[in-house]
Amino acid sequence: MNTDIEKLLLLTSEEKRLIAETLWDNLLSEAENEDLTEEEKQLLQQRWNALKNGETKLHNWEEVKARIIPPA
Repeated sequence: MNTDIEKLLLLTSEEKRLIAETLWDNLLSEAENEDLTEEEKQLLQQRWNALKNGETKLHNWEEVKARIIPPA
């Protein structure tokens, strides 16, 4: 795994949330210059709001991989 990502995974939940929020804000500002439909923009905003409000949670890659890739 990329060592930068490994370092990020060691951060506290609050630090990860702040990074996610910063990245999200950056993506939204970039998205304004791209060809996203209004529907796509609304969906992204709904998902971001659900994350910020605690209605959904993030999972690290190891958790996701364990759920979607059957053990060998």
